[in-house]
Parts: sequence; structure tokens; C-alpha cells
Amino acid sequence: MDLFGDNTDIEGATVINACYGGTSALLNAFSWVESDGWDGRFAIVVAADIAAYARGPARPTCGAGAVAVLVGRDAPLSFSDPREKATHASNVWDFFKPDHNFEYPQVDGALSQVCYYRALEDCYSTFADKIDKFSSKDENDSYSPFDAKNPDYFVFHAPYNKLVQKSFARLFLIDARRKYARSLDQKAGEEKKNSDAEIDENKTIESSLEEWLKKPIEETYSDRALDGVLKKLSASLYKERLEDSNAASKRIGNTYTASVFMGLASLIDRAGTRGDLNPGKTVTVFSYGSGAMATMYRLHIRHTNHTRFTLSKMAQKLNLSIRLDSREEVSPGELDLALDTRARMHHAGAPYSPVYPTVGRLLPGTYYLNGIDSKWTRTYSRVPLDATMDEHGSSLAPPIVLRLSKRDEVSMPVTGKLTVLNAAAEGNADKVSQAQSRIACVITGVSAGLPDKDRKVFEPDNLKRLISGEQCIKEISGSTKAALLEKNVVKMKRKSDGSIEKIPVDTEEKIIKLAAQLGSIDLTLSYGIPKGLAETMDTAAQVAVAAGMEALKNAGLVDGKSN
Repeated sequence: MDLFGDNTDIEGATVINACYGGTSALLNAFSWVESDGWDGRFAIVVAADIAAYARGPARPTCGAGAVAVLVGRDAPLSFSDPREKATHASNVWDFFKPDHNFEYPQVDGALSQVCYYRALEDCYSTFADKIDKFSSKDENDSYSPFDAKNPDYFVFHAPYNKLVQKSFARLFLIDARRKYARSLDQKAGEEKKNSDAEIDENKTIESSLEEWLKKPIEETYSDRALDGVLKKLSASLYKERLEDSNAASKRIGNTYTASVFMGLASLIDRAGTRGDLNPGKTVTVFSYGSGAMATMYRLHIRHTNHTRFTLSKMAQKLNLSIRLDSREEVSPGELDLALDTRARMHHAGAPYSPVYPTVGRLLPGTYYLNGIDSKWTRTYSRVPLDATMDEHGSSLAPPIVLRLSKRDEVSMPVTGKLTVLNAAAEGNADKVSQAQSRIACVITGVSAGLPDKDRKVFEPDNLKRLISGEQCIKEISGSTKAALLEKNVVKMKRKSDGSIEKIPVDTEEKIIKLAAQLGSIDLTLSYGIPKGLAETMDTAAQVAVAAGMEALKNAGLVDGKSN
């Protein structure tokens, strides 16, 4: 509100709904501006978010972004017909933050992808049906059913680029299934209403997808053969319809709530700068949020009765590609340092003074948090527009973060022997005690036992043999086979119908021929374990005790007895 000065006649609210919150606010703004109650004031929708993940495969998709959208009447990019919208809502636990004491979300990646597909297919099918219904009434008999080739551009919610590519490709499968469903309801000969070229193209697409037209849709989500076919069918159209809108997210990462708006900004920046966003063209937008909510809607590019707001001016003001090009490239480790600091400060409480950012590394005009006082009141400042940034090249992390990172190294599980920071290196003994108390797991010694009936279980060269891939499986001797026969072993075999067949191993021909066989082990002779105690243990327990003793010897913690 500080941005609006003395203007207090402002209505608004924060909308939070995973990655869908910004779209919900936008649709609310559309409804207000389009209604009879609109009083001429603009609506502003600000979608801002940060995608932060714990260390692991998801972390490279992290991103942060904010996009502001001004909404009013007579706009060059218009939500002209509120009927051109379809929404999906469901109750799923694919991505959520149940524990506010923990910085990062609970994510079921496989389920989240399936939920995205389901929402897209539901929205797209309903959206296409609505377009067909309204358009067929307004046009003559030459109207062709809506499909993925109709929109001039698409904008998708973009957690990562591959999901967008695969999701767009699936629209071709949905189109083919919709056409197949329509054909079942039509009489013979009624289908020939399109041009011969269109019929030939559609037949080619349908024939290539024929085996998946009747298959349950859920069974197609992980079908690699289908993925390959759809990728070929959609490749050229993806480049035409989605390459511009998806360009920014490929460079920024996932921005959650801001993602679909970043895609729209990317489209305006690239296609608008080229002058390709001409009146009459359409943009189909798909927004998704886990939990799950999703909406597909259509925007129309149009002439306006003014020159105050135009797509060319938007592109000029955005200047997005050039701004992205001007960014400083830093080590990926900087992201780890920043997110680890963010996670540590999650429990900092109040008062709080941020250690990030280093103001001299922020772009002129950037707002940043000054601090939080004891009453939890936040204060912000802004980098002056004429400020000069510090030279690139040095670490983004403040000195205190680098010191904490150095100290945290003693908390990481390591292979080999650990060197704990001593008092002289750290500065004082208190820090050493603190560091040592945070050690959760340290590997100080290892051992390895290997099967080989002709050797001892624990030999000095076992690790070398293991790493070199030495084969420890050998042929079973006649005496061993005889011993197995005496045990009256019964083999369980599952048949093709699911039933279980019990097969007595009562002849030498039915005995297994190869096995990894344990060699000799003597706890008393090798490790000094009392004979009476050793005799109370079965083979598995004896091997476990021997492994522990060998690891202690390897660590130098005990001398033990040597064989």
C-alpha cells in the first residue's frame, strides 16, 4: 500500500491457492471490470512466488518471479467472452506443505504429473466443447471443430519445460479421441464436410494414434511409445505456438503462482517485439495449481480506441529478453548457500535482520527487506534507481553465510576419516562443541565380508575384490547337495493363473547348481569371543559380530586379535 501514497480508495485481497492463486485473482478482476458495478478504476493483479526445494533432483527447477497485470476495459489483450473458459477442481495430495516448521514442501512427483495431465485433459475437453457450441451457432455449416491447431498461441503453467512439451503433445491425443467419439455418433457419409486436405491430415493423425483411441486414458500417462508418436506429431506446432511463451521459464525456472503470467509476458516480449501479435489472433492459457485447481481460457488480440496501452508498448516496457541477458552468471553453489540460509532462518523468530541480500548486488529499483522488529513489523527499502552495482565476480553470499557453510561441513556424512575443526581453526572451543553436537552420522571404519567356500569370510583384500567385480558364485559340491536333500526343501512356484504350486526338492536334479557359499569364520580364534558365547549364535549373528569387529579395527578404535 505504500506504493499508492495518499490513495486509500483501494479494494483488494490476498488470494492463496498453490500455483493457481494469481489466476483466481485475475478471474475475479475480469468479473469485476466486465460487470455493471465497474466504476472505471483499473484492477491490478500481482502474482509473485518463490519455488524452493531441498537438495536433490528438484532443486535445479527452483525459480522466483513476480508479474503485475493491469486490468481494464478496451484492452489490446482481451478476455472478450467469459464463456470461453473451463475449470477443473479435485481433491488430491500431490504437493503441499503440512508442516510449517519445515521449509520445503511434500511432493509426490509422479502423482503431481498425472494430476497435471488430468486437469489439462478435463479443461481442454470442456473448453473445446464450449468453443464448438458457441461458435457453431454464430457461424455457417463450414465451421470446423476446435482442436490444438486453432489457437495462434498457447501459454501453459510451466513447472519445467519437458512437462509443457509433453502436455501440449497430449492435446493431439485428446483431439483424436474427441473426433473418434463424435464419429461413433454420426451416420455413415456425414463426416465429409471438410476439405480433402483437412480430411487427409486428420486421417493421418488418427491412424497413427489408432491403438490409443480406445485405451483407458489413465493407461496412456506412462506409455513411452505414445510419447514418441505425440512428440513427432506436435513438434512443429509446439515451436509455432509455445516456443515464445515458454522461453522465459526455461531461463528463470519454476515461479509457481507467477508461472503462467511469466509465460504471457514472455510471449508479449518476443512475439510483440517482432510485431506478430496482430488483431484477430488468439491466445489460449492453461493455469494449474496443485491440490488441485486449473482453468483454461482464451484471450483475443484486438484494436483499441486509444494508444495509451498497446502490445508494442507492453513489449517495450517489459524488455524481458534484454533484462534476462543482463543477469550475472554465478556458481550453482550460490543457490545452495542462499536456500540453506533461508531454511536456517525459517526458525529465526523476531527480531530478525536478514543476512541476504548484499545490497550492492541488487539491481537499481529493487525492493528488499530491512528487517523484522520484536513486534513482527516488517520494514522495506529500495535500491536507488541511479545506484551503481558492485562488480561481478565475488560471491553473492555474505561473509557470515560462508563461515556457517564452512562450519556445516562437519555435519555432512562423509566417506573416510573425519577431521573435526579444532579450537584454533574455528576461533574458540564453544564453536567446536556446537559443531560436534550437530554431527548426525560419521563413517570412521568399514568392513566387508564376501562369500567364497574356499576362503575366510573377512579377508584384507575384500573391498578390492568387491570393487573389481570378482565373481563369488560357485558350483555346489556333491556333499552340499546331499545336505540340502536331507532338509526336505519345498520350492514354491507361481503359475500363470496366479496359483501356487509346491514342488518337493527330492532329487539331485532339482537342487540348485550354483550359489554364493559362505567360507569359514571363527569368532574365538579371530576376535577373542568366548567359545561358549560364539556357540549360542547362528551363522548370521556370527557374521554380524565379525563385521562390527572388523569395522572397529579399520577405524583404529580397537586392536582386536588377528588371525
